[in-house]
Amino acid sequence: MKASADASIIIDLPKDESLILLAKKRYSKIYVPTEVFDEHRRPKKHVQRISLLIEEGFIEKEELNRTGMKYLSSLLSRGKMGRGECAAIALALQLDLPEILLDDKLAISTASKLGLRCVPICYLPLWGLLKSLRDYNSPRSPIWDIKKSIVTSEGAEKVLKKLFSRDDPNLLVLLGILHELERYTNP
Repeated sequence: MKASADASIIIDLPKDESLILLAKKRYSKIYVPTEVFDEHRRPKKHVQRISLLIEEGFIEKEELNRTGMKYLSSLLSRGKMGRGECAAIALALQLDLPEILLDDKLAISTASKLGLRCVPICYLPLWGLLKSLRDYNSPRSPIWDIKKSIVTSEGAEKVLKKLFSRDDPNLLVLLGILHELERYTNP
């Protein structure tokens, strides 16, 4: 599957190698509009990792064409979202992509109303754990040790703590979901 993304890919994805592996497990390619890269020209802490992901073709910078620019203008005219979020939504519509990686609430709401499936990057560790559980419980898959899966609950918690500050309410909600998933695996 392919997706479009806003700045969360540039900022958050390189924070942890397992997050990169999860993104690669879920997506064959992630398109990022040039407007997003233009917003983040300053050297960042993890710029080398992003450069490697671009070199290997996993992340691709993409220009908006005429149709994409029309979407962008329409979204910007509403005046409530940033240029990067608007460009990511416009690019997803332009390329007819099924998913978009966004973290902004208004951008998620807008993209959802336009028929896009929105995935905050912080959900990737939970998705990886759920995928592992499904594979583990699937009658079609051989039973294998969940610790060998791409994500363990401990690994997911570690990645989530890198994405959020300790007192962030989003972290508390996601950790609550994670602990419920743990209860599911250890009845």
